Amino acid sequence: IMTTTISDDDDDTWPAPSDMNTIRMIFWVGGALGIVSSLFIMITYGKFLLSGKTRNAFVFFLALCDLMFSAKWFITASLVNHVEQFSLVPVPVPRNDPCFWIGAFGHFWGLSTTSWNMMISIRLVRSFHVGQQVPRQKIGAGYHAYVWGSSLLGTSIIAYMGAFGKTQIGCYISNKVLEDIFTLTPISSYIVLCTAILII
Repeated sequence: IMTTTISDDDDDTWPAPSDMNTIRMIFWVGGALGIVSSLFIMITYGKFLLSGKTRNAFVFFLALCDLMFSAKWFITASLVNHVEQFSLVPVPVPRNDPCFWIGAFGHFWGLSTTSWNMMISIRLVRSFHVGQQVPRQKIGAGYHAYVWGSSLLGTSIIAYMGAFGKTQIGCYISNKVLEDIFTLTPISSYIVLCTAILII
């Protein structure tokens, strides 16, 4: 999409007005599918939790984070005509700009989603190799502290440095270095660790 959005309609505007409806539709459909799928998982898994068939709520929280992250794309599409969100070259915006907080919202839930995938992998290994030597409540508290704490810390640092703004994919991190540190590095690390855990 991003490589085809520059047209002859207006060389100074990106994406071109003629392409914005396509981008908005893709974000709407993608966001809606993510929200519906996440709600299905949350409702289904919630029934298992309430019936006592499982006490592991990690999948529920993963679906919750997926839902909120999907909502970010739905919000982006819905506010296209009200909030300036796109730029071919990343541009930071003031903290009082709605785009700043849309970017922060998306980053927090995106990082939380990735972190819960990692926690589920770690828990799987513990169930095989460690068993229940550590009280379940203490284990669960540690996982929650890491996911919510690391996501909030990373988002807060970026917000403090004023690095949320307009990008090619809407409101997100407008600083390449910070994006690599707080997005690509954790995601890459989690992928490697999850793969290693599954192999082990």
